[in-house]
Amino acid sequence: MNSQKDKDTFMLMTFRSFLSNTPDLIFIKDTDLNYIFASQAFANMVGYQNADALSGKSDFDIFEWDLAERYTQDDLRLLESGDPIKEQIEPIPDQDGRKSYSSTSKFPIKNQDGKVIGIYGVGRDVTAQVQLAEERENRKLSRQMFEGVIEADLTLDKLLLAEGSSLSHSMIKTVSFSEAMNFLAAHIIHKDYAEAFVDFFNVELMLNQYKEGKRDLSLITYILISRGTYKWMEFKARLYFSRITNTLRITIVLNDLDEEIRDKERLKIKSEIDTLTGLYNRESTISQIIECIGENEPQKNHALLFIDLDHFKQVNDQLGHPFGDTVLQKIAEMLRLLFRKDDVIGRIGGDEFLILLKNVTSQADAKKRASMIFQTVPLYQVENNKELFVSCSVGGAMYLGNGKTFDTLYLEADQALYRAKKKGRNTIVFYDS
Repeated sequence: MNSQKDKDTFMLMTFRSFLSNTPDLIFIKDTDLNYIFASQAFANMVGYQNADALSGKSDFDIFEWDLAERYTQDDLRLLESGDPIKEQIEPIPDQDGRKSYSSTSKFPIKNQDGKVIGIYGVGRDVTAQVQLAEERENRKLSRQMFEGVIEADLTLDKLLLAEGSSLSHSMIKTVSFSEAMNFLAAHIIHKDYAEAFVDFFNVELMLNQYKEGKRDLSLITYILISRGTYKWMEFKARLYFSRITNTLRITIVLNDLDEEIRDKERLKIKSEIDTLTGLYNRESTISQIIECIGENEPQKNHALLFIDLDHFKQVNDQLGHPFGDTVLQKIAEMLRLLFRKDDVIGRIGGDEFLILLKNVTSQADAKKRASMIFQTVPLYQVENNKELFVSCSVGGAMYLGNGKTFDTLYLEADQALYRAKKKGRNTIVFYDS
């Protein structure tokens, strides 16, 4: 490449190759505002198969009148002032009749004397971002701006953009979208949710979901905000086919849902907990037991314990209900300490408790574990110069993976409890079918 002519030819070939392959909307106009060059992506956007066919045409030749007038007025101002127009959101035509948008920057082309001799513009399809922003405003999803934005080309598995306070700057160094999602899973997604996060944003899966008609996806996960501090965040995604690049793209925005989710969790816990003892309340206890035995796994045995405090009415009558409440709280704390966190422990009535011992090996095993209750209950106290002795009776029933309903199991435990009381109380009896 010895001559200047060879160099010029090489530069022109390189420039044309760039225009053929770049996904950006690029165009060059002369001072009469006629097109000289355009990228293939720009040609696709305006409905031309060949970018060279745009040469010599004006905006009025290829756009509807209102768009052409808008673009022309912008160009005339630029030619007059010489000041660039940066990142202006503009509507772009779409043959399917849907609204589309581009973020376009225009710059003057000047000769060696500083005279403006043309205009070049660079645009990027931001349709999905605009639609999501409009949706966010219309639905008032949050009073805050997005916490972050991710854009990618799924067909090419290429990361296009990653920005926002919740995203690590190191992520932008990754090349592919898959690498980016793996990076997030490894560095900011809580370990308990990392695998599900990677599976959710699997490229092949999302390509298939788009074919099935899915356009909007949402994943709520737990992400690292600062050292040791996590919050709940929604990754709200939109899949869309770009006519500009003829590829499937995804735009993901991050919404901070931490306060909303924690409020719901607090309300849920409040609705499930007995306010006096801190154990599960009646409804929650029964619901959890039904869910456990409803799994109906033949290899798993459980035991239901029905506990009733002996002569508890005398405690309230002699020492008052406030003291009776204190006794119930002490009993609840003892039961919490005696049994495993996985066991279901609840207060279902005034002085009645239900416990589901999960995964016991046999009735003998269940009875041995249940007998620990008698190591801490009865309670013996002296209050107001009165001796107080509180014991309990326990009825047990076995679930042996045999499909028993909760009602049947509860009835059996209740009958066993009745027998325990008839035996003199302060004892445990298991139902024998």
